[in-house]
Amino acid sequence: MKATAKGTDFVIEWVIFKDGVKSSIRQSLWSELCQSEALELDRLAIGYMVAAVMESQGQRVQDSIGHPITAIEEAAPYRDAADSWRHWGTVSAGHMLS
Repeated sequence: MKATAKGTDFVIEWVIFKDGVKSSIRQSLWSELCQSEALELDRLAIGYMVAAVMESQGQRVQDSIGHPITAIEEAAPYRDAADSWRHWGTVSAGHMLS
């Protein structure tokens, strides 16, 4: 996924894979992803993809710290971010701030 500034908005580009093979490149303005009902499945895919990355990073942080309580505390921001991205991906168009 790649984000590029365009005026006061962002262009988001991502790759679609079919059966493990790159099948197409998609792009959309960030504001359209947030507002357009036609892009709800794209928003869902992006939200869950970013959430998976955040979860993975949180687990890496947690695994790198020896003390369990400290590890959980240090990983919490990544897990919170993952929850936010999953939420963004599932909320109806127009209900999230762009």
